Amino acid sequence: MALNSYKFLLGLAMSSIFVANLTHAEIILHGTRVIYPSDAREVTLQVSNNGSKPSLVQAWIDDGDPKSTPDQSKVPFMITPPISRVDPTKSQSLRISALPNIIKYIELFYNHRRIQKGLGFKTPNQMAEDFYKLAA
Repeated sequence: MALNSYKFLLGLAMSSIFVANLTHAEIILHGTRVIYPSDAREVTLQVSNNGSKPSLVQAWIDDGDPKSTPDQSKVPFMITPPISRVDPTKSQSLRISALPNIIKYIELFYNHRRIQKGLGFKTPNQMAEDFYKLAA
């Protein structure tokens, strides 16, 4: 009985070795981790197709949850193009860029409006006085 189970396990191991040699990776991602420097505008990631047929590649960035989908991603980066066709023996560059800081843009808009309406720049103390005048 033990000899039969040993032969079965040996046969299973040998067949898995042969099957593993038959699989091919047609799409190759040149790097699985990207370091994004704070002073960089964007970082590129290379995708190559080593196969004999064109491939459609969908790319997204997530927080590492294997159950997440591209529309559920809440990371502060985006990747473009999100879907691309990679022809055989060709490569495609994916660009990773940081999402803009929305608060910074609101602040710039607010500062622009304040300068335009007040016809000059107000100091933080003057802004506080105006705020408390409105609150009273």
